[in-house]
Amino acid sequence: MTHTSGGLESNGAQTDQEREVQKQYWKEHSSQPTVEAMMLDSKAAEIDQLERPEVLSLLGDVSGKDIVELGAGIGRFTGELADRGAKSIHAVDFMEASIEENRRINGKNHPSISFQAADVTELELPEQSYDIVFSNWLLMYLSDAEVEALAAKMLRWLRPGGCVFFRESCFKQSGDKARKYNPTHYRNPREYFRIFDSVARQLGPQHQHLELQFCKCVDTYVQVKRNQNQICWKWTKAVDDAPRGDQLRHFLDSQQYASDNIARYEAVFGHGFTSPGGAESAAELSAMLGLKGGERVLDVGCGVGGSTYAISEAYGCHCHGLDLSVNAVLAALERATGRPGADVTFEVADCMVREYEAGSFDVVYSRDVLLHVADKAALVRKFYNWLKPGGRILITDYCAPDAAADANPNGNGADTNSSANGSAGADVVSSSGASIGDAKGASNGASNGHANGHSNGHAAGNGCASAHHDQDDQHGLQAYLSSRRYSLASLAQYSKLMLAAGFADVVVEDRTQQFIKWLTIELERLQHGKEAFVSQWGQAQFDDFEANWQAKIRRAQSGVQRWGLVTARKPE
Repeated sequence: MTHTSGGLESNGAQTDQEREVQKQYWKEHSSQPTVEAMMLDSKAAEIDQLERPEVLSLLGDVSGKDIVELGAGIGRFTGELADRGAKSIHAVDFMEASIEENRRINGKNHPSISFQAADVTELELPEQSYDIVFSNWLLMYLSDAEVEALAAKMLRWLRPGGCVFFRESCFKQSGDKARKYNPTHYRNPREYFRIFDSVARQLGPQHQHLELQFCKCVDTYVQVKRNQNQICWKWTKAVDDAPRGDQLRHFLDSQQYASDNIARYEAVFGHGFTSPGGAESAAELSAMLGLKGGERVLDVGCGVGGSTYAISEAYGCHCHGLDLSVNAVLAALERATGRPGADVTFEVADCMVREYEAGSFDVVYSRDVLLHVADKAALVRKFYNWLKPGGRILITDYCAPDAAADANPNGNGADTNSSANGSAGADVVSSSGASIGDAKGASNGASNGHANGHSNGHAAGNGCASAHHDQDDQHGLQAYLSSRRYSLASLAQYSKLMLAAGFADVVVEDRTQQFIKWLTIELERLQHGKEAFVSQWGQAQFDDFEANWQAKIRRAQSGVQRWGLVTARKPE
């Protein structure tokens, strides 16, 4: 739903009234073409100095690129894009006074920039003429229908492999400047996902669409104002020979991480958590990291943000939560207003695709994520690169049993038959299916793996939850793996992966008994709250959850399923 204030309601229609209201609004606020006027905030100068390099860093390399900048205003970004080596920049804004000020500031010294006073809702540009479509605070001044139409144009204007980058104010107003009225559309970010995910076209035999690279908070606003509502997106134009199939992100959000499923998981794990042990385990494990105020923590597979918030609030760290599920990350963002002191940011992205600068974080914290990743070695190497020298890492994961791992869990000379990339071997249980009971598993039994793999602890009923003898548990596990395409590494294999990546002080512990304790507590919580659970979601959902927790306990007790804790340090 589109959120507006000041009395203007958007019904999705592209109307003359909408455009006239927006023009009058910006005539009022652009009478003085300054950064303060454009940003509508008393801290504009401070924010501008921090956020411009941040936004441009997120945009990435622009050298040699043809760029169209929509809503360019007085040129806060226009000249910077030119200075960073863009081949050409076409700056567009519907306020003539603003675009003329942009021309005055940037035109003389940057012959690569062209300027146009035009309303983007009426703008027409040649197809496949740009490498980047860039906008900063534009779409929130358009109706839903206008955003949809513009998104379709963006796809046409881009060359294959080109990117759309936009940044918007979401949920509510961020600037503190007084306004007589405010026609801005402070959308829930879900609306931008809905619109841009739906953009696609067929051109001859080719199928074109926009592929998400990331969606994340602007760190500057969190740093200066503890405001997580400034959000940016980066999409790339993909061209394929066949129509786009169901993407994993879409599958997760329509199945396992549909909003109702998130609520069910939290009913068992506790509010804010979808991982074994909930808040108790998060507090115990994070205490092992020796966290200090001001350190930067990357929470990989953050889910709905329980650990992200808890770590920031307990230790004064900046915590960045990363997950592939839009529903999970937006649930975390929507709760930010209730956690005003938390120095946290969140991001929707695939951790196997996402890149951060080397040495970006002091700590990597990841709960039950790598079971979703086939190439575990590649991800562990990325963790190593993202950590600062001396940085620490903590990983928990569901693990496969192995005699060699039992004998020597820290890998000191253990004889294994697996390579360090986590491929199938003596220390890895791998197939075309998913891992055992985790919060990814929807209650209807449909599931799939994803690279971020939320901190999890529950799998849906698919027949594996019925009573089995110990030997049948192994067969049930293999069937479950086959249906989910997950892979489980053993404790010894994790040691080899960490050491191969360059980590020091590697410690791998079998924490299965602790896992069983938490599962038992969660099962009791589920059963104690049966009446409320059934009232909200039905008896069938309750039966699935209860059976799955019972099956997890049985598999852990029989040794078919283990739970491991990995800690290590990047050498100085």
